[in-house]
Parts: sequence; structure tokens; C-alpha cells
Amino acid sequence: MLKRFLILAASVFVLSGATLFFGGYFLWPLASQWFLVGAIVVVAVLFERSRYRPLVDRKAAGWESTGERFVDPTSGKLVEVRFNSQSGEREYVEVPPQ
Repeated sequence: MLKRFLILAASVFVLSGATLFFGGYFLWPLASQWFLVGAIVVVAVLFERSRYRPLVDRKAAGWESTGERFVDPTSGKLVEVRFNSQSGEREYVEVPPQ
């Protein structure tokens, strides 16, 4: 929800800056600031997810099922918890339908 709001608000800044710049209003300092700030926020929000994703090596040895299963509230799918005793990491894996 917050991500969508930020993209929408930043897009308004980009469009407003472009309108001020190309609309003949001669407000290029304000227009360029609005355009740049909006563009930076859009790029940052879109690429934030891929940059900060935790790196879990699923092929490494030591992953064990804990027996915990629950329905993920965001996706509505059944998820199983796995634990790596060597590193202490937990992983949530979608359980395929039977």
C-alpha cells in the first residue's frame, strides 16, 4: 500500500515538473527539482525490493522442515517453515497443492 502511494505521489511530481518545464511557464528551477525528485523516488521504490532481498542458499545442506505450516496472510497460500541448523536461518516455502 505504501509502495503504491509513493509511486503515485512521485509520478505526480514527475508529471507536474514536466508540465511546468514544457508548458511554457518558464519555471525551470522548480520544474527540474520536481521532476528530478519524483524520478529519483520512483526509481528508488521500484528497485528497492530487488536490492535488499535476503540471499538464502536453498541448495545448501542442512535445511530441515520444522513441521510448522500456516496460511500466509498476504498470498493466502499454505507455507511451510524450514530451518538451517548450521546458519540459524529460517525459510518460508510454499507447499504445493495436493
